[in-house]
Amino acid sequence: MGGNRLWNLTYGEQTIDTLSGTLGLRLQYAIPMDRGTLTPRGRLEYIHDFAGSSRASLGYADIGTLSYELDIEGFSRDHLTVGFGLDAQIGESWKLGFDYRTAPGTNGDSRNHTFGVKLGVQF
Repeated sequence: MGGNRLWNLTYGEQTIDTLSGTLGLRLQYAIPMDRGTLTPRGRLEYIHDFAGSSRASLGYADIGTLSYELDIEGFSRDHLTVGFGLDAQIGESWKLGFDYRTAPGTNGDSRNHTFGVKLGVQF
């Protein structure tokens, strides 16, 4: 802890209660090839976070107790997720896959990107 220890805060637990609803569409299509199967796929999901509640506890570090509890105003948000992927079944045993998903932020300033690579073998 730096600075004036008299004003330093310590934080305790925070509880967040939320409820989300999701509506989505997923598509995929298997294309037979000479040495296996190629399966492109896509997904589109709309997620709505309904207004929830949150409570946080905090206090002054020099007192050593969490004297205060704050009720944080609930909020609701909307999210949109778009994803694309491709799986390649190679022969009878091997599977190689690639996934990409993005979720633009609701305020336009942020964007979440997820990349995934899968390699599988069946024994």
